[in-house]
Amino acid sequence: MARRLAMVLFGAAVLLGGRAAMALPEPTGPHPVGTRLVDLAGAGQVQLWYPAAGEGAPAPYRLHEPAGLPWLPRTAARRDAPMATSPGFVILVPGWGGRRWDLTGLATDLASHGGHCDAD
Repeated sequence: MARRLAMVLFGAAVLLGGRAAMALPEPTGPHPVGTRLVDLAGAGQVQLWYPAAGEGAPAPYRLHEPAGLPWLPRTAARRDAPMATSPGFVILVPGWGGRRWDLTGLATDLASHGGHCDAD
């Protein structure tokens, strides 16, 4: 019984580990995109997406990825890239129990067109 369970778990690990990561659509705007987490006193964290003035490390789908899950989508945003100036500002609020990373594709695309996007 223990051997069978070990074989099933090993097989699941091989199958899940070999799964290719999904990629989100490329942003349609002309600007590179940066993202970062900001701690707000007593209010938790807010994630920002913005037009970037430079490069940074590639940002994961979730900035605090659980166990580095390899099949989470890749993003076009760069983590902690320098911020460029921007005329627009958008606050994104995920509804129905959604999480801020659910809006990554939309926020990245809006930021690529010059807008700053914030989601809690």
